[in-house]
Amino acid sequence: MNRMAFVLEDTTSSPSSDRFGRLSTFIEGAMSEQQSPRTRPAYRIRPAYDELHPAVYLALIGAAAWFAIAIWGFAGDGYADWLLVVVSGFVLIACAIPAILSRVGRDGRGNSQKFRDWESGDFATWTDRGRGRNAAIEILLPLGAAAVGMTAFAIVFVVVERAT
Repeated sequence: MNRMAFVLEDTTSSPSSDRFGRLSTFIEGAMSEQQSPRTRPAYRIRPAYDELHPAVYLALIGAAAWFAIAIWGFAGDGYADWLLVVVSGFVLIACAIPAILSRVGRDGRGNSQKFRDWESGDFATWTDRGRGRNAAIEILLPLGAAAVGMTAFAIVFVVVERAT
């Protein structure tokens, strides 16, 4: 027996009908044929994606570049410059390896889906399914927070260095 999981949303319920403003359920298999089309609520199927949208990869590369630029705020005399070159190289390699691996095995076609469609659909992982928007936030948050924090540290470092 072939089973397929779909995420269905009730589009007829009002936003105040439940705690989250929508009714989302997982349904396996086909719907029961006992309900007539007039009595069953209107559902729409959200697509599930198992690959990241290219915009998420671009945002990751942007956050990594921001992080690499922010660490250069600590540049100074001595060995600091050499260590910053090494760290920048590690950041470059950390971005290049996933970018190269994402292109391996593809037939050269570009991704034609819109980011809006991807983020409103579901993102399937090995263990769970979640909204695409939430998956993008969870993926981008650690590197983005590190870039913002490193920028703040660099600003404080430059201000304190010039004050003394």
